Amino acid sequence: MIFVTSDIHGRWEKYRALLEKISTADQNNTIYLLGDFIDRGDDGCKILLDAMQRPNIIPILGNHELTAAICLPWILQEVTDQNLSALREEQFAALQEWILNGGTPTLRELKKLSMSKRKAILEYIREMDVYIEVEAGGRSFLLTHAGLNHFVPDKPFDEYKLTDYLFGRSILEQEFYSDKYLVYGHTPTQILHKQLGEAPANDIIFYKSQIAIDCGCGFGGPLGCLCLDTMESFYF
Repeated sequence: MIFVTSDIHGRWEKYRALLEKISTADQNNTIYLLGDFIDRGDDGCKILLDAMQRPNIIPILGNHELTAAICLPWILQEVTDQNLSALREEQFAALQEWILNGGTPTLRELKKLSMSKRKAILEYIREMDVYIEVEAGGRSFLLTHAGLNHFVPDKPFDEYKLTDYLFGRSILEQEFYSDKYLVYGHTPTQILHKQLGEAPANDIIFYKSQIAIDCGCGFGGPLGCLCLDTMESFYF
């Protein structure tokens, strides 16, 4: 069975509840995590370190992991007056953006980790795909973190920019593919319900060929999970 979830944002207990429900010890189950493991919550690095040990967990890059990957190479260096003075303006800007977007808990975690674990996290992030196509239950799915910005029907996936997969805000009325579902997180479904003139709710949204699965876990909502074989939703 194939499952997808997104935007865990450091909520270890919800992550563990998901694993217990899906029983990832069964190698017949695969979980795709559509980015934003880290930030906001306290245990993002703990989740990354656990996920990288599980071959049936497949990560997709989120915008928070991208920001971390930009900052980590020089954060991993020993902090001295000399290398601080050598930091470029854009590096300070990236660090500031990370902190403003909930990166402080992750930075606290990293400070407590050994250098080898910090490097392992950076390498794991660098190896993440930005999109994955899967087949399940007789249906086709395109999995990304934030959807697909600047969409053109016949444009090959590898010709889109990184930012198109990581930073766009989805519009439910937009038409995508007729032969596959676009599954994404990034934008909490409370916000997307408002686009439809509906009362805000923390649930997975199925709308035409789009499936939005960020149920607001990073902001106190549930962690949503979808089984692609059965289209059954779970919440933790």
